[in-house]
Amino acid sequence: MTKEQFIAALRQRLAALPETETEKPIAFYAESIDDRIEDGMTEEEAVAALGSIEDIAREIEASLPLTTVVKRRVQSDRARAEKSGHSAAWIVLAVLGFPVWLPLLITAAVLVLVVYVVIWVVIVSLFAVLLALIVSAVALLVYGVVKIAVIGVYGTLMVLGAAAVIFGLAILLEEPIRALAKALAKQTGRFGRWVKRKISGKGGTDR
Repeated sequence: MTKEQFIAALRQRLAALPETETEKPIAFYAESIDDRIEDGMTEEEAVAALGSIEDIAREIEASLPLTTVVKRRVQSDRARAEKSGHSAAWIVLAVLGFPVWLPLLITAAVLVLVVYVVIWVVIVSLFAVLLALIVSAVALLVYGVVKIAVIGVYGTLMVLGAAAVIFGLAILLEEPIRALAKALAKQTGRFGRWVKRKISGKGGTDR
């Protein structure tokens, strides 16, 4: 597939999206092809290296703002209703169901927000624990040196030993905490893409 064919196919796949939301990512992939060609790939190899158009389109759709996804779903449902000759019924149902679907929509939005907040609170808490360990180790170290005349040599050694243990614990926990925080942050992205797919009515599994 040539660059021109790829861009045309991708543009067609994203035809249902607002043009303002698709021009930038399409330009990005066009530039990516050019960069690969400059690195020595053929045009066909550069296009193939990007992956399938369907996967790329899903990535672009997943990056859309949630408001755009919701608006697109509403427009899609309305268009289907008009096409089937049920546009008037669709409007009546939308108006009559307003007291029902609006609270449900607000509840769903709040639940999504809560999930995000909980995940990021956990991430912040993990780093807060790590910071607390480091601060405690430094505080004990300073206390042991400054108060050596008060607590004596043995007392100082105990305090410095405790500081070393706590600092060592912080070093041991740093990598697991970073890995866990990174995994949790990645889950927020996957959760956001899952919500957008549910709203847009598209299936598929996240990677």
